Amino acid sequence: MGEACADMGVSNVCVCVWHLPDDGYLRQFDGLKRVAWCVDNGYLKIHLKEDDYPKRLAAAFDRLGKLPNLMGFEYDDFFNGHSAERIVRDRLEDGTEVEVLKGPRDLAELRRVRARMRAYGRPLDMRLVLYTEELKYGKALLPVVDVFDTVTLWTWTGSNLAGLRDRFREYRRLVGPAKRTFLGIYMWDFGGKKPIGEANMKAQLDFALELFRAGQVQGFVFHCTPLVNKGLPEVGMVRRWIAEHGDEKQAEGAADGSSGRMVAPGGH
Repeated sequence: MGEACADMGVSNVCVCVWHLPDDGYLRQFDGLKRVAWCVDNGYLKIHLKEDDYPKRLAAAFDRLGKLPNLMGFEYDDFFNGHSAERIVRDRLEDGTEVEVLKGPRDLAELRRVRARMRAYGRPLDMRLVLYTEELKYGKALLPVVDVFDTVTLWTWTGSNLAGLRDRFREYRRLVGPAKRTFLGIYMWDFGGKKPIGEANMKAQLDFALELFRAGQVQGFVFHCTPLVNKGLPEVGMVRRWIAEHGDEKQAEGAADGSSGRMVAPGGH
């Protein structure tokens, strides 16, 4: 991952691995500015045949003392893998009962992690992976979204990218203008199981830059590092786009009131 980030010209990475790596594995991230670590996944029980979450979470907190550039934890594919029972009842912090789209962790567990992160000695970012295809659940997403500091918003299937502008507008209507958001940008059509295509790649990048300049997103996550050395033209497009726009800054008075350097995290 570290080599892929260097190749793409990015200084940040979201690490999604489904084993518990040793300290030697961490050295590749020493030269990066920011590292986010995936602690959970909606398919975790399916992938590992057991609930490995407590060990993953404990290891992530342990890494905070070893990686000064580790700035947050990510909950990947949170709403996936729970098709049998989609909408459940849960309670907000004030005890109000609400309908929630089911994920692997209930609201109380998410709040416990958030409190522990906020009590740590440096600022930490709690991130949720959300797919535009999940926006159909509407307000049932909000109790979970509201716990997290940041959302990374993805479009899983390449054929759905034609509707990304409308879906993003729908997303902002749902979560409001202030929710910190990264746009997830696939460099391969995993939903369609084929190359994403240069036209789709260009459309994603053009829209991403438009959103960033308008202050509608604070940065991007490019998926994923295993694609970087495959000679894909779409990856080459992204590499050139990062070289051209990676240092662009968000203007003062952006839509969410923020300003800052473009964040271009590496992929998984």
